[in-house]
Amino acid sequence: MKKGSSTLSSSKETVSFFNLFLKLLLIQCVVGTAFFSSIYVWERRHAYAPYQTESILRVIPYQQNVDLLILGTSHGRIYSRNRNEEIVEGILQKRIVNASIGGGGGVIPAQVSLETFFARGNKTRYVIYFLDAWVFNSTKWNEDFFPMTEEEPLEWDFFTRLLDHGFSRSVLIAYFRSKLTSRWLTMRPSAGVELRREYLARRDPEAVAKRLGVLYQGKTSEIVFQRYWQHVLTMAHMIANQNAQLLLIMPPSLLGTEPDTELLSKHVNDLVSRSFEGGQMQVIFKDFSTAIQDPHLYYDHDHLNSAGIQAITENYLKPLFAELDEPAIR
Repeated sequence: MKKGSSTLSSSKETVSFFNLFLKLLLIQCVVGTAFFSSIYVWERRHAYAPYQTESILRVIPYQQNVDLLILGTSHGRIYSRNRNEEIVEGILQKRIVNASIGGGGGVIPAQVSLETFFARGNKTRYVIYFLDAWVFNSTKWNEDFFPMTEEEPLEWDFFTRLLDHGFSRSVLIAYFRSKLTSRWLTMRPSAGVELRREYLARRDPEAVAKRLGVLYQGKTSEIVFQRYWQHVLTMAHMIANQNAQLLLIMPPSLLGTEPDTELLSKHVNDLVSRSFEGGQMQVIFKDFSTAIQDPHLYYDHDHLNSAGIQAITENYLKPLFAELDEPAIR
């Protein structure tokens, strides 16, 4: 009899403990949901112009038809920073959405940007992907790319894309943790943004070597390159399915010939040759890496200043689009 009473008492204690655990878990879920919901509302209290934020979620619209979507690293982002987007749109006479990711966003972050753009119901006629050879070099620019989350507001669809593309657990945790900082809670649009006018006096070989050492995390293996190249192919098919045209462009810099440029050019040229359909080239490749060599048009060795953005747009992008738009005009 005592044994039965002891068993019954133990069962009641187990049930009580389980009920307490469920209640505490429910309270945590409610509090957590309320907390992050308040952050979700709070962080959307401001509207941001493209030159006032590095976030892609804040600048990618919903249900819009645009002329040009820009993807890439900071070498694409500079076309919007410092009010440069106003220069580019004025010269090209095209409406632009810039979903490039500064800080070294590789091919997987670029694919997340592209998927977000189309998932929001947008259309574009052209996609420029300013493609750097070093983005195929390391997980640092891809699955382990922390800046991908630090500038973005809370959004479930964005989080699930990070999961789907295999972003590291550290990056996923950082996405939520970054929203608990005073920096994030007090963030507001940048004020007084002006054109970037500082420039280099000359090319510095020592600074170039140091920069290349940062960009390339050792020698790029063929296996690693191929793994990331598959994401480029996926994006090319996605863009074609949306009846848009992909322009792969190597951005200008003063860095000289980079280690993986030849490997990248081989793969890009192969993609271009296989993309010819129905008399129209679906993928176009332009190597502008040496197009601008005047140091006065750069604020460092691989980023154009505002005068440099004007020069590349006027002398290279405008003629390119004039040629591409001509069949439509006819």
